[in-house]
Amino acid sequence: MMHGHGKSDHAVVAGKPANNAGRSAAEPVEPRAGTKGNAGQQSACRTQGRANASQALERIRQAFAVWTRGRSRMRESCMYGSERGARGNSRPYRDRREFIALLGGVALAFPAFAQEPGKLYRLSGLATTPRLVEWMRAITLPELAKHGFVEGRNLTLDMRFGDAEELPRLAQELASLKPDVIVAESTIAIRALRDATRTIPIVMAFADDPVREGFIASLARPGGNVTGVAMLAAALNAKRLQVLHEAFPAAHRVAVLAIPERAEPTEREMRPVAAKTGIDLRIFQVAGAGDFEASFSAMRAAAVEALVMGAGPLFSSNATQLAALARDAGLPTICEFREFAERGCLIGYGPNLMELRKRAVDHVTKILRGATPGELPVEGPTHFGFTINLKTARALGIELPPSILARADEVIE
Repeated sequence: MMHGHGKSDHAVVAGKPANNAGRSAAEPVEPRAGTKGNAGQQSACRTQGRANASQALERIRQAFAVWTRGRSRMRESCMYGSERGARGNSRPYRDRREFIALLGGVALAFPAFAQEPGKLYRLSGLATTPRLVEWMRAITLPELAKHGFVEGRNLTLDMRFGDAEELPRLAQELASLKPDVIVAESTIAIRALRDATRTIPIVMAFADDPVREGFIASLARPGGNVTGVAMLAAALNAKRLQVLHEAFPAAHRVAVLAIPERAEPTEREMRPVAAKTGIDLRIFQVAGAGDFEASFSAMRAAAVEALVMGAGPLFSSNATQLAALARDAGLPTICEFREFAERGCLIGYGPNLMELRKRAVDHVTKILRGATPGELPVEGPTHFGFTINLKTARALGIELPPSILARADEVIE
Protein backbone atom coordinates (compact mmCIF):
# COMPACT_ATOMS: atom_id res chain seq x y z
CA MET A 1 0.00 0.00 0.00
CA MET A 2 1.30 3.48 -0.81
CA HIS A 3 0.51 6.54 1.22
CA GLY A 4 0.99 9.86 -0.53
CA HIS A 5 3.76 12.25 0.27
CA GLY A 6 2.88 14.67 3.02
CA LYS A 7 0.43 12.42 4.86
CA SER A 8 0.90 11.33 8.44
CA ASP A 9 1.88 7.77 7.49
CA HIS A 10 4.44 7.56 4.68
CA ALA A 11 5.14 3.84 4.81
CA VAL A 12 5.15 2.04 1.49
CA VAL A 13 5.07 -1.70 1.98
CA ALA A 14 5.61 -4.05 -0.95
CA GLY A 15 5.58 -7.74 -0.20
CA LYS A 16 5.68 -7.12 3.57
CA PRO A 17 4.04 -9.69 5.87
CA ALA A 18 0.88 -8.30 7.44
CA ASN A 19 1.96 -9.03 10.99
CA ASN A 20 4.82 -6.55 10.63
CA ALA A 21 2.51 -3.61 9.99
CA GLY A 22 2.72 -0.94 12.64
CA ARG A 23 5.64 -2.52 14.47
CA SER A 24 7.78 0.01 16.29
CA ALA A 25 11.56 0.01 16.48
CA ALA A 26 11.37 -1.09 20.12
CA GLU A 27 9.30 -4.19 19.44
CA PRO A 28 10.94 -7.54 18.72
CA VAL A 29 11.14 -8.76 15.15
CA GLU A 30 10.13 -12.23 14.09
CA PRO A 31 12.95 -14.53 13.02
CA ARG A 32 13.37 -14.64 9.25
CA ALA A 33 12.03 -17.48 7.20
CA GLY A 34 14.45 -20.33 7.00
CA THR A 35 15.82 -19.95 10.52
CA LYS A 36 13.51 -22.69 11.87
CA GLY A 37 12.35 -25.97 10.44
CA ASN A 38 13.17 -29.60 10.09
CA ALA A 39 16.82 -30.28 10.86
CA GLY A 40 16.96 -33.04 8.27
CA GLN A 41 15.70 -30.68 5.58
CA GLN A 42 18.33 -28.07 6.44
CA SER A 43 21.02 -30.78 6.35
CA ALA A 44 19.81 -31.88 2.93
CA CYS A 45 19.96 -28.25 1.70
CA ARG A 46 23.51 -27.89 2.96
CA THR A 47 24.48 -31.15 1.27
CA GLN A 48 22.93 -29.96 -1.99
CA GLY A 49 24.79 -26.65 -1.69
CA ARG A 50 28.11 -28.48 -1.26
CA ALA A 51 27.30 -30.70 -4.23
CA ASN A 52 26.56 -27.63 -6.37
CA ALA A 53 29.84 -26.06 -5.33
CA SER A 54 31.80 -29.21 -6.17
CA GLN A 55 30.06 -29.42 -9.54
CA ALA A 56 30.88 -25.80 -10.33
CA LEU A 57 34.54 -26.24 -9.38
CA GLU A 58 34.79 -29.37 -11.53
CA ARG A 59 33.37 -27.42 -14.48
CA ILE A 60 36.02 -24.73 -13.95
CA ARG A 61 38.76 -27.38 -14.00
CA GLN A 62 37.36 -28.87 -17.21
CA ALA A 63 37.05 -25.47 -18.84
CA PHE A 64 40.61 -24.55 -17.92
CA ALA A 65 41.89 -27.84 -19.39
CA VAL A 66 40.01 -27.21 -22.64
CA TRP A 67 41.25 -23.62 -22.83
CA THR A 68 44.88 -24.70 -22.23
CA ARG A 69 44.66 -27.44 -24.87
CA GLY A 70 43.08 -25.06 -27.37
CA ARG A 71 45.72 -22.35 -26.84
CA SER A 72 48.47 -24.94 -27.34
CA ARG A 73 47.03 -26.01 -30.70
CA MET A 74 46.53 -22.39 -31.73
CA ARG A 75 50.22 -21.71 -31.08
CA GLU A 76 51.16 -24.75 -33.17
CA SER A 77 49.06 -23.60 -36.11
CA CYS A 78 50.66 -20.16 -35.94
CA MET A 79 54.21 -21.59 -35.76
CA TYR A 80 53.72 -23.67 -38.91
CA GLY A 81 52.00 -20.92 -40.86
CA SER A 82 48.70 -22.74 -41.40
CA GLU A 83 45.82 -20.66 -42.68
CA ARG A 84 42.93 -19.99 -40.34
CA GLY A 85 40.22 -22.54 -40.96
CA ALA A 86 42.46 -24.90 -42.95
CA ARG A 87 41.91 -28.64 -42.62
CA GLY A 88 43.48 -29.96 -39.47
CA ASN A 89 43.16 -26.64 -37.59
CA SER A 90 39.50 -26.89 -36.68
CA ARG A 91 40.03 -28.53 -33.30
CA PRO A 92 41.24 -25.36 -31.48
CA TYR A 93 38.10 -23.55 -32.52
CA ARG A 94 35.92 -26.43 -31.36
CA ASP A 95 37.87 -26.28 -28.09
CA ARG A 96 37.04 -22.59 -27.83
CA ARG A 97 33.35 -23.27 -28.34
CA GLU A 98 33.53 -26.11 -25.83
CA PHE A 99 35.25 -23.77 -23.36
CA ILE A 100 32.47 -21.19 -23.70
CA ALA A 101 29.82 -23.87 -23.25
CA LEU A 102 31.49 -25.11 -20.07
CA LEU A 103 31.67 -21.59 -18.69
CA GLY A 104 27.94 -21.31 -19.27
CA GLY A 105 27.50 -24.40 -17.11
CA VAL A 106 29.62 -22.80 -14.39
CA ALA A 107 27.43 -19.67 -14.49
CA LEU A 108 24.33 -21.83 -14.09
CA ALA A 109 25.82 -23.80 -11.23
CA PHE A 110 26.93 -20.88 -9.11
CA PRO A 111 23.68 -18.90 -8.48
CA ALA A 112 22.26 -21.85 -6.53
CA PHE A 113 25.47 -22.07 -4.56
CA ALA A 114 25.57 -18.31 -3.91
CA GLN A 115 22.14 -18.30 -2.28
CA GLU A 116 21.33 -19.93 1.04
CA PRO A 117 18.67 -22.59 0.33
CA GLY A 118 15.34 -21.82 1.97
CA LYS A 119 16.33 -18.29 3.01
CA LEU A 120 13.91 -15.39 2.63
CA TYR A 121 15.87 -12.28 1.64
CA ARG A 122 14.64 -8.86 2.74
CA LEU A 123 15.30 -5.75 0.65
CA SER A 124 14.26 -2.29 1.88
CA GLY A 125 14.36 1.26 0.53
CA LEU A 126 14.17 4.80 1.95
CA ALA A 127 13.63 8.03 0.03
CA THR A 128 12.05 11.48 0.18
CA THR A 129 9.78 10.80 -2.82
CA PRO A 130 7.90 7.81 -4.30
CA ARG A 131 10.31 7.83 -7.26
CA LEU A 132 12.53 5.22 -5.58
CA VAL A 133 9.57 2.84 -5.41
CA GLU A 134 9.02 3.24 -9.16
CA TRP A 135 12.58 2.54 -10.27
CA MET A 136 13.11 -0.30 -7.81
CA ARG A 137 10.07 -2.03 -9.28
CA ALA A 138 11.05 -1.16 -12.86
CA ILE A 139 14.79 -1.90 -12.62
CA THR A 140 15.94 -3.39 -9.30
CA LEU A 141 13.49 -6.28 -9.01
CA PRO A 142 13.85 -7.47 -12.64
CA GLU A 143 17.65 -7.32 -12.38
CA LEU A 144 17.66 -9.22 -9.09
CA ALA A 145 15.36 -11.85 -10.58
CA LYS A 146 18.03 -12.58 -13.20
CA HIS A 147 20.28 -13.64 -10.32
CA GLY A 148 17.69 -15.80 -8.59
CA PHE A 149 16.27 -13.27 -6.10
CA VAL A 150 12.57 -13.20 -6.96
CA GLU A 151 9.92 -11.21 -5.10
CA GLY A 152 7.20 -13.46 -3.79
CA ARG A 153 9.44 -16.50 -3.86
CA ASN A 154 12.60 -15.78 -1.85
CA LEU A 155 12.60 -11.98 -1.67
CA THR A 156 10.44 -9.35 0.05
CA LEU A 157 10.49 -5.59 -0.56
CA ASP A 158 9.73 -2.97 2.12
CA MET A 159 9.71 0.71 1.10
CA ARG A 160 9.36 3.96 3.04
CA PHE A 161 9.30 7.56 1.86
CA GLY A 162 8.54 10.85 3.57
CA ASP A 163 9.61 14.41 4.26
CA ALA A 164 13.08 15.14 5.60
CA GLU A 165 11.85 15.48 9.17
CA GLU A 166 10.14 12.07 8.96
CA LEU A 167 13.14 10.16 7.63
CA PRO A 168 14.73 9.39 11.04
CA ARG A 169 11.53 7.67 12.21
CA LEU A 170 11.14 5.81 8.92
CA ALA A 171 14.79 4.74 9.03
CA GLN A 172 14.26 3.29 12.50
CA GLU A 173 11.21 1.39 11.24
CA LEU A 174 13.22 -0.19 8.44
CA ALA A 175 16.14 -1.02 10.72
CA SER A 176 13.75 -2.79 13.11
CA LEU A 177 12.74 -5.13 10.26
CA LYS A 178 16.40 -6.26 10.04
CA PRO A 179 16.56 -6.45 6.23
CA ASP A 180 19.55 -7.90 4.40
CA VAL A 181 20.19 -4.58 2.63
CA ILE A 182 18.60 -1.11 2.44
CA VAL A 183 18.73 1.16 -0.63
CA ALA A 184 18.83 4.90 0.15
CA GLU A 185 18.09 7.42 -2.60
CA SER A 186 19.49 10.69 -1.25
CA THR A 187 22.08 12.12 1.13
CA ILE A 188 19.52 12.86 3.84
CA ALA A 189 18.07 9.35 3.56
CA ILE A 190 21.55 7.83 3.84
CA ARG A 191 22.28 9.95 6.92
CA ALA A 192 19.02 8.89 8.59
CA LEU A 193 19.75 5.21 7.93
CA ARG A 194 23.35 5.46 9.09
CA ASP A 195 22.13 7.01 12.33
CA ALA A 196 19.64 4.15 12.69
CA THR A 197 22.07 1.27 12.08
CA ARG A 198 25.80 0.68 11.76
CA THR A 199 25.43 -3.01 10.90
CA ILE A 200 22.73 -3.42 8.22
CA PRO A 201 24.24 -2.88 4.73
CA ILE A 202 23.20 0.40 3.08
CA VAL A 203 23.48 0.94 -0.69
CA MET A 204 23.61 4.61 -1.75
CA ALA A 205 21.59 5.43 -4.86
CA PHE A 206 22.83 8.08 -5.02
CA ALA A 207 25.03 10.12 -2.66
CA ASP A 208 26.48 13.54 -3.40
CA ASP A 209 29.91 13.36 -1.74
CA PRO A 210 29.90 10.41 0.70
CA VAL A 211 33.48 11.00 1.89
CA ARG A 212 32.80 14.62 2.78
CA GLU A 213 29.53 13.60 4.45
CA GLY A 214 31.42 11.06 6.59
CA PHE A 215 29.45 8.07 5.32
CA ILE A 216 32.56 6.23 4.08
CA ALA A 217 36.31 6.32 4.66
CA SER A 218 37.20 6.40 0.95
CA LEU A 219 35.68 5.56 -2.42
CA ALA A 220 38.02 2.58 -2.89
CA ARG A 221 37.54 1.11 0.62
CA PRO A 222 34.36 2.48 2.19
CA GLY A 223 34.61 0.58 5.48
CA GLY A 224 31.57 0.30 7.74
CA ASN A 225 28.15 -0.65 6.37
CA VAL A 226 27.73 1.88 3.52
CA THR A 227 28.61 1.50 -0.17
CA GLY A 228 26.90 2.13 -3.52
CA VAL A 229 27.01 4.89 -6.12
CA ALA A 230 28.18 8.49 -5.68
CA MET A 231 26.88 11.22 -7.98
CA LEU A 232 29.43 13.93 -7.00
CA ALA A 233 26.71 16.45 -7.85
CA ALA A 234 28.52 19.60 -6.67
CA ALA A 235 31.44 19.00 -9.04
CA LEU A 236 29.04 18.25 -11.89
CA ASN A 237 27.23 21.54 -11.30
CA ALA A 238 30.54 23.33 -11.90
CA LYS A 239 30.78 21.57 -15.25
CA ARG A 240 27.21 22.57 -16.06
CA LEU A 241 28.05 26.21 -15.35
CA GLN A 242 30.93 25.94 -17.82
CA VAL A 243 28.65 24.44 -20.50
CA LEU A 244 26.01 27.14 -19.87
CA HIS A 245 28.65 29.85 -20.29
CA GLU A 246 29.82 28.34 -23.58
CA ALA A 247 26.23 28.29 -24.83
CA PHE A 248 25.42 31.83 -23.61
CA PRO A 249 28.69 33.76 -23.18
CA ALA A 250 26.80 37.07 -22.84
CA ALA A 251 24.95 35.90 -19.72
CA HIS A 252 26.91 37.34 -16.77
CA ARG A 253 24.35 37.10 -13.95
CA VAL A 254 23.58 33.41 -13.42
CA ALA A 255 21.26 31.90 -10.82
CA VAL A 256 21.75 28.52 -9.11
CA LEU A 257 18.76 26.73 -7.60
CA ALA A 258 19.87 24.46 -4.74
CA ILE A 259 18.50 22.66 -1.71
CA PRO A 260 19.88 24.01 1.60
CA GLU A 261 22.18 21.07 2.41
CA ARG A 262 23.83 21.27 -1.02
CA ALA A 263 23.99 25.04 -1.41
CA GLU A 264 27.40 25.55 0.24
CA PRO A 265 29.31 22.70 -1.50
CA THR A 266 27.69 23.56 -4.83
CA GLU A 267 28.70 27.20 -4.55
CA ARG A 268 32.22 26.21 -3.47
CA GLU A 269 32.68 24.02 -6.55
CA MET A 270 31.21 26.62 -8.93
CA ARG A 271 33.08 29.71 -7.68
CA PRO A 272 36.35 28.98 -9.56
CA VAL A 273 34.44 28.63 -12.86
CA ALA A 274 32.46 31.81 -12.13
CA ALA A 275 35.65 33.75 -11.34
CA LYS A 276 37.38 32.52 -14.50
CA THR A 277 34.45 33.39 -16.78
CA GLY A 278 33.39 36.64 -15.09
CA ILE A 279 30.01 35.28 -13.98
CA ASP A 280 28.11 36.88 -11.13
CA LEU A 281 26.78 33.81 -9.32
CA ARG A 282 23.51 34.07 -7.35
CA ILE A 283 22.40 31.16 -5.10
CA PHE A 284 18.68 30.62 -4.46
CA GLN A 285 17.75 27.98 -1.89
CA VAL A 286 14.54 25.94 -1.90
CA ALA A 287 13.54 23.45 0.80
CA GLY A 288 10.45 22.16 -0.99
CA ALA A 289 8.24 22.54 -4.03
CA GLY A 290 6.29 25.24 -2.22
CA ASP A 291 9.35 27.52 -2.48
CA PHE A 292 9.68 27.33 -6.28
CA GLU A 293 7.49 30.24 -7.35
CA ALA A 294 8.91 32.61 -4.74
CA SER A 295 12.46 31.72 -5.86
CA PHE A 296 11.69 32.44 -9.51
CA SER A 297 10.10 35.75 -8.53
CA ALA A 298 13.31 36.60 -6.67
CA MET A 299 15.33 35.66 -9.77
CA ARG A 300 13.29 38.09 -11.85
CA ALA A 301 13.87 40.81 -9.26
CA ALA A 302 17.62 40.10 -9.36
CA ALA A 303 17.58 40.31 -13.19
CA VAL A 304 19.42 37.01 -13.63
CA GLU A 305 20.03 35.96 -17.23
CA ALA A 306 20.40 32.18 -17.01
CA LEU A 307 19.92 29.33 -14.53
CA VAL A 308 21.74 26.23 -13.35
CA MET A 309 19.20 23.81 -11.87
CA GLY A 310 20.55 22.03 -8.82
CA ALA A 311 20.76 18.30 -8.25
CA GLY A 312 18.58 16.11 -6.06
CA PRO A 313 15.28 14.23 -5.84
CA LEU A 314 13.34 17.46 -5.17
CA PHE A 315 14.23 18.78 -8.62
CA SER A 316 13.95 15.53 -10.56
CA SER A 317 10.52 14.83 -9.05
CA ASN A 318 9.30 18.27 -10.17
CA ALA A 319 11.21 18.64 -13.43
CA THR A 320 8.19 19.51 -15.58
CA GLN A 321 7.02 22.27 -13.22
CA LEU A 322 10.54 23.72 -12.90
CA ALA A 323 11.07 23.70 -16.67
CA ALA A 324 7.80 25.61 -17.11
CA LEU A 325 8.77 28.17 -14.44
CA ALA A 326 12.17 28.72 -16.09
CA ARG A 327 10.55 29.08 -19.51
CA ASP A 328 7.99 31.59 -18.18
CA ALA A 329 10.82 33.56 -16.57
CA GLY A 330 12.69 33.62 -19.89
CA LEU A 331 15.72 31.85 -18.41
CA PRO A 332 17.94 29.53 -20.45
CA THR A 333 18.44 26.64 -18.04
CA ILE A 334 20.80 23.70 -17.77
CA CYS A 335 19.60 20.73 -15.72
CA GLU A 336 20.87 17.53 -14.21
CA PHE A 337 19.90 14.75 -16.62
CA ARG A 338 18.70 13.95 -20.13
CA GLU A 339 15.27 13.26 -18.60
CA PHE A 340 15.04 16.96 -17.62
CA ALA A 341 15.45 18.04 -21.24
CA GLU A 342 12.73 15.59 -22.25
CA ARG A 343 10.42 17.34 -19.80
CA GLY A 344 11.16 20.87 -21.03
CA CYS A 345 14.52 22.01 -19.67
CA LEU A 346 16.68 23.66 -22.36
CA ILE A 347 19.84 21.59 -21.70
CA GLY A 348 20.27 18.32 -19.85
CA TYR A 349 23.83 17.40 -18.93
CA GLY A 350 24.66 14.56 -16.58
CA PRO A 351 25.29 10.87 -15.99
CA ASN A 352 23.31 8.06 -17.55
CA LEU A 353 20.70 7.32 -14.88
CA MET A 354 19.92 3.81 -16.11
CA GLU A 355 23.60 2.89 -15.89
CA LEU A 356 23.90 4.24 -12.35
CA ARG A 357 20.75 2.49 -11.18
CA LYS A 358 21.98 -0.82 -12.55
CA ARG A 359 25.29 -0.30 -10.77
CA ALA A 360 23.39 0.17 -7.52
CA VAL A 361 21.57 -3.10 -8.22
CA ASP A 362 24.96 -4.79 -8.74
CA HIS A 363 25.93 -3.74 -5.22
CA VAL A 364 22.65 -5.08 -3.84
CA THR A 365 23.21 -8.40 -5.63
CA LYS A 366 26.74 -8.78 -4.28
CA ILE A 367 25.62 -8.05 -0.73
CA LEU A 368 22.74 -10.54 -0.94
CA ARG A 369 25.31 -13.09 -2.07
CA GLY A 370 27.40 -12.42 1.01
CA ALA A 371 29.79 -9.57 0.12
CA THR A 372 30.82 -7.13 2.86
CA PRO A 373 29.65 -3.57 2.02
CA GLY A 374 32.75 -1.95 3.49
CA GLU A 375 34.89 -3.86 0.99
CA LEU A 376 32.84 -2.94 -2.11
CA PRO A 377 34.27 0.21 -3.78
CA VAL A 378 31.88 3.11 -4.25
CA GLU A 379 31.34 3.78 -7.95
CA GLY A 380 30.78 7.05 -9.77
CA PRO A 381 29.44 8.10 -13.17
CA THR A 382 31.50 7.27 -16.26
CA HIS A 383 29.13 8.14 -19.12
CA PHE A 384 27.55 11.58 -19.51
CA GLY A 385 24.73 12.65 -21.77
CA PHE A 386 24.35 16.09 -23.39
CA THR A 387 20.78 16.76 -24.59
CA ILE A 388 19.33 19.96 -26.05
CA ASN A 389 15.61 20.74 -26.34
CA LEU A 390 15.15 22.95 -29.41
CA LYS A 391 11.42 23.32 -28.73
CA THR A 392 12.34 25.09 -25.50
CA ALA A 393 14.95 27.19 -27.33
CA ARG A 394 12.31 28.37 -29.79
CA ALA A 395 9.90 29.15 -26.95
CA LEU A 396 12.63 31.28 -25.32
CA GLY A 397 13.40 32.95 -28.67
CA ILE A 398 17.10 32.04 -28.54
CA GLU A 399 19.58 30.39 -30.89
CA LEU A 400 22.32 28.10 -29.65
CA PRO A 401 25.83 28.28 -31.15
CA PRO A 402 26.51 25.61 -33.82
CA SER A 403 29.48 24.40 -31.76
CA ILE A 404 27.15 23.56 -28.86
CA LEU A 405 24.62 21.82 -31.11
CA ALA A 406 27.44 19.77 -32.65
CA ARG A 407 28.54 18.54 -29.22
CA ALA A 408 25.07 17.37 -28.18
CA ASP A 409 24.42 13.65 -28.01
CA GLU A 410 20.74 14.25 -28.67
CA VAL A 411 18.67 17.16 -29.96
CA ILE A 412 14.95 17.19 -29.23
CA GLU A 413 13.13 18.84 -32.13
